[in-house]
Amino acid sequence: ESVETIELYAFRNCSSLAELVIPETVTSIGYAAFYGCTGLVNVTIPNSVKVIEKKAFQCCASLTSVTISDSVSKIGSFAFYGCKNITVTYKGTAYTYEQIENLYAAING
Repeated sequence: ESVETIELYAFRNCSSLAELVIPETVTSIGYAAFYGCTGLVNVTIPNSVKVIEKKAFQCCASLTSVTISDSVSKIGSFAFYGCKNITVTYKGTAYTYEQIENLYAAING
């Protein structure tokens, strides 16, 4: 069976998770799915993902690079809260932690 949703709290506080490859079958990343994954460094969100829920990557302190595909149409608040060294790339624009509210506006409208 293929995974379509990464459920809420699925990998919460999994500090040993360093690399994340999200399958192309996933359409939704659930509430706080990767909350507190302090070892996570890089994430690429595939074209299949449409929704990133609230707090999905909150408190992933080592997270420095996230690429979000153009297919994402909703991102929840605090999705990257506490990821102070992060740069999120969406539609060719890089958003630093200080610019994250602009990212939410670009995706959510």
